[in-house]
Amino acid sequence: MSDPRPGTLPGSVRRGAAVAGATLAVTGAASLLLAWLIATASMTFGQLLTTAGVLLAGAFGAGVDGSMSGSFVVVGGTASGSATAVPLTLTLLAGATAVLAFRRVSRDVPHTGAATPLVDAAVAAALVAVGVLVVALLARTGSGGILVALDWIAARDADQVRGDAGVVPWRAPLGAFALMLGVLGVLAVTTLGERLRAPVHGLVTLLLLLPVAGVLGVLMLAGGDPAPTGDVSVEAASGVGLGLAALATWGFAVLALGALGPAGYTVDGSASGDLEVTLGAFHSRLGHWTDSEPGLWAAIPVAVLVLGLSALRVARSSTDVRRVPGDLLRWLALLAVALPGLAVVSRLSGTGRVAGQSWGEEGRGELTGTLGLDLWPATLHLLALAGAVALVVGLLVRARGRRPGDRLSAPSDRRTLEETSVTPVTGGSSDGHPAPPHP
Repeated sequence: MSDPRPGTLPGSVRRGAAVAGATLAVTGAASLLLAWLIATASMTFGQLLTTAGVLLAGAFGAGVDGSMSGSFVVVGGTASGSATAVPLTLTLLAGATAVLAFRRVSRDVPHTGAATPLVDAAVAAALVAVGVLVVALLARTGSGGILVALDWIAARDADQVRGDAGVVPWRAPLGAFALMLGVLGVLAVTTLGERLRAPVHGLVTLLLLLPVAGVLGVLMLAGGDPAPTGDVSVEAASGVGLGLAALATWGFAVLALGALGPAGYTVDGSASGDLEVTLGAFHSRLGHWTDSEPGLWAAIPVAVLVLGLSALRVARSSTDVRRVPGDLLRWLALLAVALPGLAVVSRLSGTGRVAGQSWGEEGRGELTGTLGLDLWPATLHLLALAGAVALVVGLLVRARGRRPGDRLSAPSDRRTLEETSVTPVTGGSSDGHPAPPHP
């Protein structure tokens, strides 16, 4: 049923609320499922809900922060910090749900200009931001309970730890609003014109293929060197939950590695006393990582395949073969905007401060670090590979003179007498002479 007042603010609020509700409901349910998989045996129901809230807010770019202080026999002090690790799989799920819901509620609305769909997008983004803010304010728990749930301390020592941890409240709504406005805003503009439709289709294809690349990346690790073992162990179900949350994140890393982009870590800051921290940075390209994981060489064909399918989607979505080169250039322009953002959210980053003593020796440290892709080199490598793939696709389309999937020749317009069901003419002609027999 169409909106009786499509161009009014109440109509936009109604449609925006429907989009926001669907987005939060689907993302929340997926977050709860992943939290249930990640949960350890000692985790309480409240901590499970907190974990689900952290995952939901993290899908929109919100980080976590925490602080703790306490004393355990020979170790005591204070620690605080923040970290950001975006579960990109949930981010893609939230974006896909928002797009489908936005198209559904806008299907029967007679938009007469750019204002109405853009207002709908802004309202939906604002309502999602409010919902994520509420979740972020509730997703907080005591530090002692977290250490118990992680099996780092015994339950009897939980009351000796003071502090709390949870989602960074101010970042949660900002990230949600920016992400939803960007996704829905592009969709709204795309519905009003043809110039961005094919490039957006190509970008969406690339995003939807990230989890597939992640699955292939997991298979690449089979047969490599075993991971180092130590005191930290991960339950099987927890490993599955964490893997699903990070599947798209790992997929983007596979693409960047396949484009020979560097990956590694950086650690900056200062440390003294008994804190053994190696400061500096190390990033290396694919050849280094294949020494221990030779299967990662398959990242090169996977990157070419994913980018190739994305570029082919652009070509097939073009309205005319002559527009394919321009659409591919606009696709590369969209990638130039999207790839740095994907590289940022695909990294684990954090800051921390610690001060205290261990076995009577004082120690202090202030550190910042990242783990993952080297932002700009990895982005430029991936964009260069996309440019090469776009060039090949454009040349193939030009050589064939048609878009991929078009037929070799148009069907003939000639039809037989039986197909047209035309009755032979038997009457006389207008000049009075008998009409010739129908052939």
